[in-house]
Amino acid sequence: MNRDKLRYTTDPWRPLYGKARWQKLRRRIYIRDKYICQQTGALLTETKPHPLSPIADHIIPAHVFWWDGRRELFWDEENIQTVSKKYHDTVKQSIEARARRQRR
Repeated sequence: MNRDKLRYTTDPWRPLYGKARWQKLRRRIYIRDKYICQQTGALLTETKPHPLSPIADHIIPAHVFWWDGRRELFWDEENIQTVSKKYHDTVKQSIEARARRQRR
């Protein structure tokens, strides 16, 4: 089983990213943040998979809040920020990986 399929079977929040509700929320966040990466200040004018494409990022990650009973944070606009794909796929993933290792 490839990694993405495994994640969809083990992470119950993953299917929510495909819902129309998430797509609408994501667009609202991009507009609210004026398509500017909230971590680097970069203007996000490209589309995936370009490094300067926008990503709607949970500030408190789903793998944290889902299991501790705060599932409403998935939809909370205050818990979502616009970041660049480059930031999300490098810096943010590194921060989250370190946090997961520390919890073990």
